[in-house]
Parts: sequence; C-alpha cells; structure tokens
Amino acid sequence: MTAFTGFTADDFAGLRLPGFAERMAFIKDGLRPKLEALGQELAPFLTELTGQPIYPITAKHMRRKVNPPDDTWVAWSANKRGYKMLPHFQVGLWHTHAFIQAGVIYEASAKAAFGARLLESGQALAASLPAGYRWLEDYVRPDGIGNGQMTAHDFARIATRLMTRKEADCMVGLSVPAAEAAGLGAGFAGLAREVMERLLPVYRLGM
Repeated sequence: MTAFTGFTADDFAGLRLPGFAERMAFIKDGLRPKLEALGQELAPFLTELTGQPIYPITAKHMRRKVNPPDDTWVAWSANKRGYKMLPHFQVGLWHTHAFIQAGVIYEASAKAAFGARLLESGQALAASLPAGYRWLEDYVRPDGIGNGQMTAHDFARIATRLMTRKEADCMVGLSVPAAEAAGLGAGFAGLAREVMERLLPVYRLGM
C-alpha cells in the first residue's frame, strides 16, 4: 500500500488548471493516488470508530464530460460499492482549502431520519463541536455556516429540507486553508482522525 505523504501547494493549485483534459489528468495522476492512499490508511480507524466495516471510495468524476470538477475527494461508508446512499465521512480538496466532514447527501436513504434526529438534537450536537466547523446544506457549495453561528432556525430549516426535499444535503466538518493543509504533510491524516472522531455523532444521525 502506498503511504499517504500529505498534500502540497501544487495539489491545490492544480484544481485551477484551465481546460477539462488538463484538470482531469491532474486529478487522476496527481491527486487521486494521494486520496486513495489516505482512504486505505484511515479505513481501519473508521471501522474501529464506527463499529462496522468501512470502505473507502475515491471520486472518479465519471459523469464529467465538459466542465472540470472544482473539487475532488475520498469518502468512507459501510458499503464498498458506493457511499452516496449512506451516511459517510469525506476528505477532499478545493483550490482554496481541504475539508474533513461527515453527513448525508441527497441520495441517502436515511436522509429523512437524519433530518428528524437533527431537529431534535442539532443544538446539543452543535454545542459539542468546535465553533469553527461548518454546516453545509448544499455539499457542492463550500461556504456553509459556521457552527458558532448556527441558530435553532438554521437547524429547523436544514432538518425540514432533509425530510421534505429530494435534493437536500447536510454535511458538517472542518475546512483547512490550503497553505495550512499543505504545511501538515503526512500529519494531515492525524488531523483527519481527530475531526472524524468528533464528527462520529453526526455520522450516527444517519444510522
């Protein structure tokens, strides 16, 4: 197994390459091997953390034909064939930052149950997480809302969307500025472990 050595400034810069072919080649040859290595490294930790077999799946962007992806990632879930239908953990990169997060996206079968539990326990859950974590109600938009700014109204809105809207998502986690993430080197895997351990209650909302 190839060891995860960390991300570099060039890894983030590559996500700004113009042109579909250029950026896809960079992701395939430069970023995907690193994400696959991280996926394999953290899978045993997540298996122990969650108490169930956990499998890594690295984004292939197979549906992309014209517009290159702005981000790429590896996800972990209890299904070796796919993660989108289940609660999952995820680590990935945009050109501005790396992210470490957990939650559900629009394809999750337990999305409504996740929303109902979030409605009941969202504020208590937020109190257990660092203020700087972010809640994303659209997983393809990385801005989100800081955990310290989340209100009861925000939780009610996100939970209601999860229970009633087909396209609803809810991911929670830490964004790490590109320079900081690159500076961690292989130590980024240790940060991912710490964040994932704190996000275990989020993951369990979808169980």
